[in-house]
Amino acid sequence: DMLKPGSNASRMMKEGALTLLADSESKEAIPLLVELVRTETDLRLRKKAIEALGGIEDSSTLEPLKALVMQAAGAGGDVAIARVALHSLAQHHSAAVRGMLLEIARSNAALELRAEAINSLGEIENDPTVVDDLLKLYAAEQNAQLQVAVIEVLSEIDSPRAQAALAELA
Repeated sequence: DMLKPGSNASRMMKEGALTLLADSESKEAIPLLVELVRTETDLRLRKKAIEALGGIEDSSTLEPLKALVMQAAGAGGDVAIARVALHSLAQHHSAAVRGMLLEIARSNAALELRAEAINSLGEIENDPTVVDDLLKLYAAEQNAQLQVAVIEVLSEIDSPRAQAALAELA
C-alpha cells in the first residue's frame, strides 16, 4: 500500500519497498510498477521503479518500457526518464527488444537516445542479424553523428560479418 498513489509513506520507505520489489523480480509486481511509473511525481522513485521493471525477466515489461522511452523522448519529455527506460529495456536480449531498439534508433527521439539505442544494439550477443540491421540503419540515416555511432558499434562487434561490414563502409 505504501507505493500506491496517495500514500503518506516517506521517500525512504518507498525506496525500500521498491528495492524489495526489484530484488524479488516478481512478475506480480509488474502492474504496480507500471502504475507507479505513470503516477509517481518523485523523479528518483520513478527511475527506481523503471529499473525494477527492467530487472524483471518477462516479455510483458517490454512494451511499457518502450512506451516510456518514446513518450519521454517526445517534445517536452524527460530525457532522463527515457534514458533509464532505454537502459532497462536493453537489459532484455531478445528479438523483440532488438526490434524495439531499432525503432527507437530510427525515431525522432533526441539524438542521444537514438545513439544509446544504437549502442545497445551492438551489445546484443550471438544475433547475426544485428550487423545487417546496423548496416540498414547506417544507409538510411541522414545524421552524421548517428552514422559514426553505427560505425563505432560495428567496430566493437567481434565477428567476421561486422569486420566485412566495416570494410564495405570504408
